[in-house]
Amino acid sequence: MNRRTFLISTGAAGVGTLLRAPAVGNTAETDSAERFSWNTGSLQVEFSIAEGWLRQHLILPVGVESPRESLQWAGVESALMCTGEDSPDSGMKQSAGSPGQRLKFVAKDERRSDRGSTLTLRHTDADLPLDLESHYEAFDGQSVVRRHVEISNSGPGPVGIEYLSSAMLHALADPVHYDHEMKIWLAYNTCRHGRRKIPARRHPSHS
Repeated sequence: MNRRTFLISTGAAGVGTLLRAPAVGNTAETDSAERFSWNTGSLQVEFSIAEGWLRQHLILPVGVESPRESLQWAGVESALMCTGEDSPDSGMKQSAGSPGQRLKFVAKDERRSDRGSTLTLRHTDADLPLDLESHYEAFDGQSVVRRHVEISNSGPGPVGIEYLSSAMLHALADPVHYDHEMKIWLAYNTCRHGRRKIPARRHPSHS
């Protein structure tokens, strides 16, 4: 189809989709990356792991074949920017910030329930230190995925969170002609109290 329509249900959804940054640096690294996908019955989400970093690729309806070149393009599975951290990209200081860019992938877990399936992806950042879990929940018979993120602080002091994504979408359109290929609706919202700090307990990011 020439035009794809997407609804982003939160203002914290990453719109790095339009930029399509390289997945892990160069073609050789991408070709050698371990790949896996999560099939909800209606949707399929593609991921790859290279040198310990998890990258998310396309989200497509089941039965729609991914373009071969899409494997060369991806982005971080979770975007996280913490107080005192810098971004290597001056144009994307939040969604391309740290420690989101350096999060190391730990493990994945897939489970079934009477309503559908759940995918949990676990990351860690040794520098701060933080542990991050992404939870994807799918519902049988519906082309819908609900996602939330939990962060655990195992360090001795609080860590300020400047930005945390509740969804990341990548490689949805040609970056040159994306304005002709899709429409995006953004529902803007924010935390009432603005910036937050996390002590040594979990704070979920709600969609």
